[in-house]
Amino acid sequence: MISRYALQILLYSSALTSAAFAQDASSVDEQGVAEIVVTGTKASAAQRAQDVPIAVSVVSGAAIDEQSVRDLTELGYRLPNIRLQPTGLNPGHASYSMRGIGGNTSTPSDEPVVVTVLDGMVLGTSVGAAFQTFDLEAVEVFRGPQGVLFGKNATGGVVNVRTRRPTGKSELSLRGIFGSYDRYGGAFAAETPLAGDAFAGRLAVIYDHQGGFFKDLSFPGGRVGGAAETLTIRPSLLIRPADNLDINIIGEHFEAKSDGGVFRTLSDETIATSVFGAAPCVGRNICRTEKSDSDQDSQHIIGEINLDLGDVLLTSITAYRKLSLANKNVDADGTEAPIFLFRRLNFDQDQFSQEVRAAGSVLDDKLSFVAGLYYFNQNWLWNELREIQLNPASAVLSVGGKAQQQHTSSAIFGQLDYDILPGLSLVVGGRYTDEKKVMNVSSLLAGNCLTIAACDFDFTNLVFKSGKFSPKIGLEWQAAENALVYANFTRGFRAGGFNSRHASLVMPEPYDDEEVKAYEVGIKSELFDRLLRLNVSAFRNEFSGLQRSILEVTPAGPVTVVRNAASAVIQGVEAEASVAPIRGLRFDFSGSYTDAGYKAFNGVGLTPAQVRQLDLERAPEWTFAAGVNYEVQINNSAKMTATVNYSYTSDYAASTLNLLGFRVPSLNLVDANIAVDLSDHLRLSLYGKNLTDEIYGSITTVQMPLLLSETIAPPRTFGVQIDYRF
Repeated sequence: MISRYALQILLYSSALTSAAFAQDASSVDEQGVAEIVVTGTKASAAQRAQDVPIAVSVVSGAAIDEQSVRDLTELGYRLPNIRLQPTGLNPGHASYSMRGIGGNTSTPSDEPVVVTVLDGMVLGTSVGAAFQTFDLEAVEVFRGPQGVLFGKNATGGVVNVRTRRPTGKSELSLRGIFGSYDRYGGAFAAETPLAGDAFAGRLAVIYDHQGGFFKDLSFPGGRVGGAAETLTIRPSLLIRPADNLDINIIGEHFEAKSDGGVFRTLSDETIATSVFGAAPCVGRNICRTEKSDSDQDSQHIIGEINLDLGDVLLTSITAYRKLSLANKNVDADGTEAPIFLFRRLNFDQDQFSQEVRAAGSVLDDKLSFVAGLYYFNQNWLWNELREIQLNPASAVLSVGGKAQQQHTSSAIFGQLDYDILPGLSLVVGGRYTDEKKVMNVSSLLAGNCLTIAACDFDFTNLVFKSGKFSPKIGLEWQAAENALVYANFTRGFRAGGFNSRHASLVMPEPYDDEEVKAYEVGIKSELFDRLLRLNVSAFRNEFSGLQRSILEVTPAGPVTVVRNAASAVIQGVEAEASVAPIRGLRFDFSGSYTDAGYKAFNGVGLTPAQVRQLDLERAPEWTFAAGVNYEVQINNSAKMTATVNYSYTSDYAASTLNLLGFRVPSLNLVDANIAVDLSDHLRLSLYGKNLTDEIYGSITTVQMPLLLSETIAPPRTFGVQIDYRF
């Protein structure tokens, strides 16, 4: 059991000591909006976010702790034009979207649209990328294509996660969480110097148990669904053999057990009953023909070496990750009938990456630079067995298949920032990337791969190669001491490949790279002696060869495949503002307007006029978020912080071809948190999530030509969090 190991580690931690709790919290003695720094630009030193000439949102680890944020998905509703949602089929599977572009499938061959980077390691798959947030230093979200500096090009953006590293100080942090729906958990982070300034170690452990949220009407007594249990163990070491040389080694073991995806159907009740012979469940009730299970575990180790040569910082990041996922009996149709059941879905992946780079400045700091080499290799094996029953009179169709892929990516990259005139800088960069994928496929067909042992590949050594150059050019103008104006052009791509879910005995044809030309202008400002921070950006992204997940009816039943089906233009405006009118009081606002439309859509039998009427899926026209944070000193050793966050997302298309005209309804969410620091060591927090008890889903998927389903998000929840540091 996960809980037994977690308890042993938590008890062991009681022998360690730490610094005072108040060091991580903001102080009511400070006035104005706090400084924010970013590391994802890969400069020789961390930069102020206000000095970075691109659209980036940063959430510090302290802010995450203060607001009892559970995982990355909660942050997405508070940032402009970003949705950090999980897919329902695989718990912990990230399906992130930014600026109206994002993935909406669990197909393993589908490259991530928004890339996740963890401690410098680019994750090659979206599986297992929805992290919990304890003991993080910061989460940095870069919107728009990031084709130069990051290890794999991303047409949507990058989520850069940085965990806390050893600092050489003694520290112990303990946390206990108790909440509604049988939630309980604990965490600790312990650090101690082991050899003065030359050697330090840190260990973080997070255990979380969540009972089920939803009544399962298919079983007597209404069995609940949505239960999950996770454990994360994250050791790290800092080795400093010389004053100018740091070696960080970061490891992690993660495991999660849950009862699988929790779906409800979104199709009209008349259609579901007449076509499939099964009425959909309503509200938060779910209907599953069988109990499902999901087991996931992953391990990784990252080695980061930094050598400071004065004007130049040399960095090497070596990373290895291994992941395994096993799903059983996932009922994905959301009805009482066994219409669409994943009897088995297994995914195993391992990856290795190496990056070396140099960053620094010369010519009296007039020219700053980043240059490096990158290598990435991953191997994955996927297999599945699905059962489909098209109507009550039809027999159950058992369909199985598998795929194996070896993927290598290598790149050379660089970026220069040159001060042309005082206050005016030119940014020039580029990255050349070489991609190669070799796939073996067993077609997803009836009677095929009913067992893993009997599943042979139908097609072997399918090779896809691609080489692309991604340029960047920009200008930044320091219009005033606290006002930065910038303009950028960049080009990015998402690699093509072969569909792992191939449902034919005909040789698979590859789909090509997705390319984007991106234009962005913006201004970052701090006004009234830093009482107001206001950042505004406008963007236009022009896509060609847009990869879209399309449901095709095949001899194996409906299968989601990726096609270079479309070209599209997505443009809009985003804004973020923070106002601190008096000490201890801060208002945060963010919002976005997005205009997204197809220019062409091939291979789906639509006229040009019909194409122009299509809406891009997961591209809401409006998003808005507002928050208030009030901090008051109670006495010399105690203070209280109250936070309320509201977010709004307008309705948007639920599927690629706007199936049945269904749109995900607009959403209003309200969260609140009250934290009381009873001393420099002890904090007590009360939190409430989804206070208006909205019924909404995370990701909508098309299971059949007339059947849509979605993963149900949690209802209103409350809890208490206790943090102790000493």
